[in-house]
Amino acid sequence: MPGDKVKRSKKTGRFEELSQLANPRFLQGVRIYVKATDVLLPMLQSMADAVELNSAEWKRLRLTASMLRDMSSNMASELVRQGELLILPPPTTFTTFNWGDPDDADVLEECVRWHAAARDVQWFFKEMGVAGKPSIKQLKAVRDGDQDAAFATMAHMVCGVMDDLKDLLVDRLSRAQDGWYLNEVKKTALRLPMFGQSVSSDGPQ
Repeated sequence: MPGDKVKRSKKTGRFEELSQLANPRFLQGVRIYVKATDVLLPMLQSMADAVELNSAEWKRLRLTASMLRDMSSNMASELVRQGELLILPPPTTFTTFNWGDPDDADVLEECVRWHAAARDVQWFFKEMGVAGKPSIKQLKAVRDGDQDAAFATMAHMVCGVMDDLKDLLVDRLSRAQDGWYLNEVKKTALRLPMFGQSVSSDGPQ
């Protein structure tokens, strides 16, 4: 998994992989990421279907969905292997935020849910230290086949898609007469850090 390290076993003297899942806070972060991805994937597929096939935006959305799906699948498998009982949220009944009239409560609730999921994905990558714009050095490393640099570059792209999605959702919610839903997504979301730093907030985005 991303962030796994190796350490020398005191018992055998051999180097063994140290899973970040041994860290309870990282474990909770993985749960949050897996559940958020499960919520977002149908929406990302719908967004990709709505743009021109093989266009730059179509490829961007497909790559984002692929990265989220692959990471989530690997993490979920590891959680299950360790005896975790994954309880995922019920599947969404909508795949587009343009469904219904501006005040359709069911759609508005889904928009709040999608916004929270997008923010959770960004929080996870931020905690992993890969949410920022890749440097020229990293981009060069990608061309040289550096997998860590490639992961960081992809994570930045994913976070950009999440920003775009949140903007669309805020626009949809702002058209509703009931301002409660828009106020919900503007609330600051507090999360415990995964690696022991001080408590941080991703804030309204």
